[in-house]
Amino acid sequence: LKDYQSRVSHPLIYRVNGEAAGITRFMRIEGPHKTLEIGGTWVAPKWKRTFVNTEVKWLLLNYCFDVLNCVRVESRVNVENLPSRKAVERIQFPFEGVMKSRLTYADGSLQDVALYAVSRSDWPRMKTDLATLLK
Repeated sequence: LKDYQSRVSHPLIYRVNGEAAGITRFMRIEGPHKTLEIGGTWVAPKWKRTFVNTEVKWLLLNYCFDVLNCVRVESRVNVENLPSRKAVERIQFPFEGVMKSRLTYADGSLQDVALYAVSRSDWPRMKTDLATLLK
């Protein structure tokens, strides 16, 4: 909530038929650079590998590119979190590489992060492909 109040991130809860299906947020918002990250995503077990994550990401990316006029939208995933990486790849975020030792856990261990990003030039093709997936 502190991040939301200071406009560092914007959490979003999504529902299906009134039931909480998941959460995500806009984070690492860099207004002057017209970039942000969609991350911190959790999907309820009942809704994993369904239309929900694809539709939410399609709606959020539409908003980012068509309303906020972003030039780049990122998604970052712990390199060892294969289910999340597969989910990001399924919705066609282009893989850019691995950032080694990007984050430090509370116990001092380091985390490598897989970086995915959609640029404004990627969006028209991706928008069409995602819409096809949702049919």
